[in-house]
Amino acid sequence: MSTLIYILGDLVILKNSGKVVATIVNAGAAFVISVAYLTAMTDGEAIVAGFVFALGVALFETFFHNWLFKDQAGSSRSPY
Repeated sequence: MSTLIYILGDLVILKNSGKVVATIVNAGAAFVISVAYLTAMTDGEAIVAGFVFALGVALFETFFHNWLFKDQAGSSRSPY
């Protein structure tokens, strides 16, 4: 599942739509997957925990995408 999200979010969407859309897609996927997992495994607040986890993923993805594009700025090739 994580490979599919990486391919879709970071290779396809990031390349075609930009950093913001790719970050939203990755955070949304993290939210859906974590809520599904937590609902199956616990009786607690899965939605709140999933939301907090998705915020963490979005924060990481923001820095990762900025680093990725900054790292490739001096290069003649595309980030992907």
